[in-house]
Amino acid sequence: MRDHSQANSSSRNRWIRLLPMAALAAFYAIVSLRWWSTAAHHASHAWVGTLTADDVMIAAYAVSTAIFYVVMTVLMMTRKPPVHREKRLIAWLLPVSVVLIGMMGIQHPRSSSLTLTLVATVFIVGGTGFTLYALRHLGRHFGVVSDVRGLVTSGPYRLVRHPLYAAEAITAFGLLMSSYSALTSSVFIASLALQLCRAKVEEQALAAAFPEYHVYASRTPMILPAILPNSAGWKRVGSEI
Repeated sequence: MRDHSQANSSSRNRWIRLLPMAALAAFYAIVSLRWWSTAAHHASHAWVGTLTADDVMIAAYAVSTAIFYVVMTVLMMTRKPPVHREKRLIAWLLPVSVVLIGMMGIQHPRSSSLTLTLVATVFIVGGTGFTLYALRHLGRHFGVVSDVRGLVTSGPYRLVRHPLYAAEAITAFGLLMSSYSALTSSVFIASLALQLCRAKVEEQALAAAFPEYHVYASRTPMILPAILPNSAGWKRVGSEI
């Protein structure tokens, strides 16, 4: 009887853990559909001869963002179970805060010069592309809060400890260029500050789960890849454990 009761309790706990994951995956899927719709709307201007540089920028950003959320949906449904569960409240509040502040900063691009629009588009699409590259290496270790699912040190993680946050900052800077205002500037700065706090919280969890993380962290820059001169020329700092 006791074994049967424990099995039922374990099953309930498993479903309780799966529900938030399924809800978040559904949210990502809905957001992805929204961005596909946005991309189609602006790309359709080409059929009626009213396509502008802003339309191209928004469509490019929408497509790359839609792909990003498709990947996020898949990762949410296929990621590994954590080896260390995060119980600190701040680790749950920081991701929510970053998303909410980021949503506040979403503004329609202003009409700008062709050069500025092209540069902003390069930052936006390039940042999103690098985000997807980092997610490819993070794979099933992906998490929104700092639940530890493993230690990844390959690919972009050889160069910096938080390539996802670096890539998101590049994209955010492109968005700031396309819709510069006091509000978007404040949101950009606040988001960077919160992401740095989030990175610190994640590193505390990783260090607690993996003693070798201290060695990796001592050799690898946090956000920006360091480049140092040596006798053989220039080299990137950051190595895989």
